[in-house]
Amino acid sequence: NNPTVTVVSSSTPGECANEYTEVHVWTATDTCGNTASVSLTIHYVDTIAPVFTLVPAAISVECGAAIPVTTAEANDNCGDVTITYSDSELLDDACAGHYLRTFTAVDACGNSSTATQAINIIDTTVPVFSQSIADVVVECAEDAPDYAVATATDNCGSVNIEMNTTILSSDDCGNYVELATYVATDDCGNSATQSYTITVEDLTGPVLSDTPDDLEIDCLEPLPAPPAITAFDNCQGEVDVTYTEQFFGDVPTPGSISDCNLVDAPNTSPSWGLWLQDLPEGYNYYVTVNAKFVEFPDGTAHLSGTVVSETNPNAGWIIDVWYMDGLDWNDWSNQSFATGIKNDAGLAGDNFLDWTFYITNATSSILTGTGDLAGSSLNLSHAPESLFFGFQVGIAANNFSEGHGMGGWFHYEGNFQNTLIPIYEDGAQVTGVGDFAFEGDCCPIYNVDRTWTATDCSGNTTLWMQNISFIESPENPGLVDPGSFAIDMKGSSIAITNVYPNPSKEIAIVEFVSTRSSRVSLNVYNFLGNIVAQIFVGDVEAGVVNTVEFNVHEMHNGMYYVRMSSGSESVAQKFVKH
Repeated sequence: NNPTVTVVSSSTPGECANEYTEVHVWTATDTCGNTASVSLTIHYVDTIAPVFTLVPAAISVECGAAIPVTTAEANDNCGDVTITYSDSELLDDACAGHYLRTFTAVDACGNSSTATQAINIIDTTVPVFSQSIADVVVECAEDAPDYAVATATDNCGSVNIEMNTTILSSDDCGNYVELATYVATDDCGNSATQSYTITVEDLTGPVLSDTPDDLEIDCLEPLPAPPAITAFDNCQGEVDVTYTEQFFGDVPTPGSISDCNLVDAPNTSPSWGLWLQDLPEGYNYYVTVNAKFVEFPDGTAHLSGTVVSETNPNAGWIIDVWYMDGLDWNDWSNQSFATGIKNDAGLAGDNFLDWTFYITNATSSILTGTGDLAGSSLNLSHAPESLFFGFQVGIAANNFSEGHGMGGWFHYEGNFQNTLIPIYEDGAQVTGVGDFAFEGDCCPIYNVDRTWTATDCSGNTTLWMQNISFIESPENPGLVDPGSFAIDMKGSSIAITNVYPNPSKEIAIVEFVSTRSSRVSLNVYNFLGNIVAQIFVGDVEAGVVNTVEFNVHEMHNGMYYVRMSSGSESVAQKFVKH
């Protein structure tokens, strides 16, 4: 009874870490040592695969970027689990790709289970241009370069580039602004743009060729003809050139061969430029306010101007006398009738060989009264009727002075009306003989501004200006400048030595002198013979150069004369208000 039972257990490993075999042996022993045994064998096996507890969700990855790895998690009923993954590409189209990531969980006995994660490869990145293109600016269409070549790269694949152009603005002269636009598109439709402008704008004016320099010309020389100037434009080629000219100063009469400003002939006593010998005293001698003598190439000449009585400045004549049949000495002295020269003062010498001789044109010669002589009108004809003497023009030709002069007799007839003389108050018919005696400055000092202008289609303008100035000639047969007191004053006791600046704009200064102490007056006359200003009345000392200034600012632009008078003498000097 009551045997003793003992148990012995043992364990043997199996083929994997999670498998093994247990053996349990029970032995019963009685008191006599007899035994009996029984055993139990238990085999432990692992046939259950791991179970995933975490699988990464599907993700999208930009093309070209590294695919991130997110670990999956799994549990096993027996022990540890080893998890691995592998990727397989399911689709690779022109735009993007799709991958399947497979996770495998394996336990120690090789039991395994799988789970998958979807990975989408996407492309949202636009292509990148390989270069920037600068705007183009040129002046002429033919200078515009070919369109630029653009290239681009993409993070995933190939790129297609298309270019289109748009004219933003244009005109009829070939100027325009064009926009060139490049569109780079990848396989997934992502696109980038780049553009630049091509501007064609002509900003350069034409180039003038054969342009003349400024000139200074002897006042006795003719005005040269303007040269022909051509113009070439950088875009248009040859363009037209327009020409204009503007004259300033003492401009000679167009078409004339000689244009002289006149004063009374020196050495006349009393001073006069016009003598009407049969009219009443005080109205037979007239001093020159302004006068011109113009000669033309057809043998005609015109004497015009204004004179006033040497005792009554408000009584005068407007001179409008034409001469014809101008001849040199050779032709004058070889006519079918007798001819000669008027040389009473013996000043002519051999100068008469260079004179021009004219005949008074009776159909176009008239004196018209002004001021107190208003209503008077005298028709002039040549004297003497035999035509023995002509109207003489040249050095010493006025028969009173050695300067360049002109003078000659004439007959007059017509109406003389003078409100200051009762018998002539209502006018009366008069006839008589008269004489002209002038000294002339035939060297006009003036300037010519010539302008050549070329304008291209775009409005760019190039101009060239030439200034031609006429200067005093050493051979000028004009008036002798009285200069300082030491200069020979040609028998006159008074002289205006200078008027400056000439032309004047604001203030003019007059210098004058007298060889004897006397009372003098200086008046300014316009070309109509009207006094516009009295600038000096007073006593001067002999030999002292006096100056007086006066304001010309309010005066109209044009020619004026300063007239200096003392007793029976008067002299005049012209100036220009500009």
